[in-house]
Parts: sequence; C-alpha cells; structure tokens
Amino acid sequence: MSDWRQRLLAHPWLTLQLLLASLFIALLALASPLYIIQVLNRYLSYGIDATLITLTVGVILAILMEQLFRRIRHSLAQESGHEPSRELLQRLMATLQQSRHSDLQQLLRQQSLPPLQLLEQLESYYSATHLTTLIDIPFSLLFIAVLALLSPLLALIALLFLAGIFLYALLSHRRLKTGQQQLQQATQQLNLLLTETTDKGDLVQLFDQGGLMVNRWQEQGEVWLQQRERLEREQSRLQAMTASLQALMAVVIYATGARLALAGEITLGVLIGANILAARALQPLIRFAQMGEGVAKAAEARRHLQQWLALPAERQQQGSVKSQFNGQIALQDIGFSYPNRANWLFEGLHLTLKSGEVAVVSGESGSGKSTLARLLAGLLLPQRGSILADGVDLRQLQPKWWRGQISYLPQQAELLQLTLRQTLTCANPQLQLEQIEQLLRQCDLLKWVEHHPDGLDLKVDATLSLGQRRRIALARALAVGGKLVILDEPAEGLDSHSRRMIYQLLLQLSQQQVTLVICSDDPLLQQSANVLIDLTPKPTPLITVNPGKRGPAR
Repeated sequence: MSDWRQRLLAHPWLTLQLLLASLFIALLALASPLYIIQVLNRYLSYGIDATLITLTVGVILAILMEQLFRRIRHSLAQESGHEPSRELLQRLMATLQQSRHSDLQQLLRQQSLPPLQLLEQLESYYSATHLTTLIDIPFSLLFIAVLALLSPLLALIALLFLAGIFLYALLSHRRLKTGQQQLQQATQQLNLLLTETTDKGDLVQLFDQGGLMVNRWQEQGEVWLQQRERLEREQSRLQAMTASLQALMAVVIYATGARLALAGEITLGVLIGANILAARALQPLIRFAQMGEGVAKAAEARRHLQQWLALPAERQQQGSVKSQFNGQIALQDIGFSYPNRANWLFEGLHLTLKSGEVAVVSGESGSGKSTLARLLAGLLLPQRGSILADGVDLRQLQPKWWRGQISYLPQQAELLQLTLRQTLTCANPQLQLEQIEQLLRQCDLLKWVEHHPDGLDLKVDATLSLGQRRRIALARALAVGGKLVILDEPAEGLDSHSRRMIYQLLLQLSQQQVTLVICSDDPLLQQSANVLIDLTPKPTPLITVNPGKRGPAR
C-alpha cells in the first residue's frame, strides 16, 4: 500500500479531486437503497402515485450522476498514473543505456522475464481500476454509518463481516505473493532449460542427448505445474471464501433483521434496504480481494525491476579527457575473472605497446581473447591491475571520450536495425560522403553498395550474409578513426578475397602509425606482429616479442 500512498501524495491536488469524486459517488450510491426503503414504507402504505413518480425520477437522476462522476474519476485516476509510469519507463531506459553490457547480460540470465514485460506487469497493477478500488474501501464506512442510523445492530454485523473479509484478503495476498515468487523461480529454470535446448540443438542431436533433456524438462515441468496448481488453489480458495462470506452476511442480516422487524424496531423496507447497504459496503472489499493475483505479480515485478534500476551506471560524462591520444597502451598486472568463477581467466599480464605497434592475441577457444579485447575497449573492468592510455588509467578517463579514440570490431558482427548510412554516421557524425565511400572501398563494399537499388540507404538486417555483416561492422569500427584499433577475429567468416582485403587494410593502418591489437590465430598476422600474446597458458599469458619488427613492445 505504501507505493500507492507515495503516488497519491506526489499529486495532492489530483488526489483531492479523486477523493471528492469518490465521496460524491458514494453519496449518490445511497439513492438506490433509500429509494427501496421509501417505496416499501411510503408508497405501499399510502399508494400515492405522485410519491412513486417523484422517488423514481430522483433515483434515476442520482444513478445518471453517479455514472458521470465514475467516468470523471476514472479519467483522473488514469491521469494520476501517467507521470509515475513515464518516469519509471525513463529510469528503466536510462539504466539500460548507461549500465555496462556485461551487467545487463548477467541480470538478464538470472531473471525469467525481460525488463519491459516486468514493467507491463507492474503497470497493469497500477491501473485506474485498481486505484479506484482502493479509494472506495474507506468510503465503505459511509454505507455502514447510514446503516447504523437505521439499525446499529445490523451495522455492527456488516462491519464485522467487512473486517473479516479485509483481513482474509490481506493474508491471502501474502500467500499469493509467496506462491508467485516460487512460480517465477520455476519458470526461470524452465526458460533456462528451453534456451539451452534451442541454442544447442545440434549438440543435443549429435550426441543423442534428447532423452536426457526430456527427463530434465519433465522434472522441472512437474515442479512448475505443482507451483502453478498451488497458486490456482489459493486463488480459488480466496474467491470461494469471499463469495461464502458475502452470502453468509446476507443470511445473518436477514435473520437478525427479521427478529427486529417482528419486535417492531425496524420495518420491512428498512430490512431490505439494510441488506443492500451492507452489500454496497462490501463491494470494494470484494474487488480488493480479487486483486490478489495482480498484487502478487506486481510484487515480483517490482522486486525484479528494482534489481534492474539498481545496476551501477557507467560514468559516461565523468572522468578526464585528454587533448590528444597518441595510441600508446599499457597493461599493468592485469587480472580478470568472471563472476562465480573460482579461477582467473588470466592474470599477471604486463604489456606496453607504443604508437603504431601491432600485438596479436592468440589462444584456444575460451582462453579469453574476446575478453581482453573488451577490457581494452573499456566494456569490462579488470579485477586487478590497470590499463593505461598514454599513461592515464582508463578508470580515470571519460568512457564516452575513450570510445571515440578506439576502433573496435567485436567477434560477433552485431548490427542495429539501421540503414548503412546511419550505421556509419552513428559511429562518426562528422563523416562526409567522400569519407564514407573511402571506408566502403577499404572494406570491399563500395561496388556492392553502388549496385544496390537503395545505395547507402539499404537496410542493415539479418538478410545480409555473414561476410557482408562482418565487413559492415569493420567499416563502422574504422569510421571512428581511433588511434587504437582492436579487431577480434577480423578474418572470421570471410572468403579468400576478403581475407586479402583485410591483410591489405591492416598494412595500411600500420603504416599510418595506428596501434593494432588483433585477436586471431592466423599465422600470417602473427608473423607481422611486434608482440604475440598467447592466452592458452594459465593463469599467466605467454608474451613473445618479435625481434625482427620495429619498436618491440615492452
């Protein structure tokens, strides 16, 4: 309830309007039971048609006014949720943009739902209907107060039933919250198993692991079904209990009221009207009880969203900025290990590259070549040691500035859904048409683009071949014009012609005094390197200086 209270207190004037509208709705809702009491007591006793007409016209007007105020209140309730929802969406998007990719990926693997689905679940709970239901609960006491004027005993009975249903709903909501949390955990395990099966389907078929995967699926599926059934039982129990208590309240009121009517303390009209008043007082609590599943899902969504919002933001605009970067890079006692891993991926890495020198990083699959490339790009932080750019620790430099000094080609040629022109100009907004054509020529893309009907406005999407995507990603990296070029498997997925293009391009970059760090096991690239870094030995990499090359790395 505290989250609702914070939302309402944040907009006091709007909250006041909501409360006033709810008060008018409650007052107008009194018209129906009072109409029945007056018809039974007055019209049936005296038979004056004018009285019946007057009462009927009055109650119809009250019903119409009530509907009008309900529409007004619903609009106000929707308006009250616009700004908090917009603010939460902006905070979430800012977190996704500013947090490190490694942190995002780790949290995404830990949760069963992506952040936008969590946000949707939470916002469905913060709906206008739920808000008006909660606001209506205190106004139930207005119906009890009117009932007390007619019969204090019947009002006491109704109040006890209201309190009982409210307390039972709170307890049930707590059990539903626990059940929803357990169901989410079971769902997460199923999702992980499903992802493993689909992503490694060839491996499963090749080594005939289908039976094992089916057994694991059945075991985890049974846990999921049990949690789902337990949650459904609690929901069914809540609905049955509220319905039974509602019916039981009517029975007790009629039984007690009948005794009072025989004793002459109340009339038949008051008895029937009292039951209607009690039922109207109970309606908000019934709706509140039915919110149980939404409350449970919202609690889980809120808990998971808080984990997203708590991710540390990368200091995009913080840190120092050098007037010029000359391309010298130094690694001092670098050590790195992924979370939940007992051993270092590598440690004790010492290396200094002068401007224009070439380092080739080799090693077995999984030895850490891509990780080292991401460390140099500032996408990961070492657990030990420092990476220096022209003598300044990367931790002290502004990340946005640093990424404007490097040209980084990741191993996976991931491209955004943009045009080719947008892909290149996003990397460097200052690019002119002549420079774009030069980049395309260097990456062996110019002829293909010239013959494409859309030219530079062609869509960069999954329909392109792997080689085309790799060359576009390379052109995007070179568009930055960084003095440090980091290439992770630059020739992977390319044919012999494209490989020769890569070798020629690397030669040109080396002649331009650009510092090159290339992750590759290609013997030709290793022969041209100033220094070789072999990450296969663990935990300390093997560094070999090529004595036949200019300016050996230290």
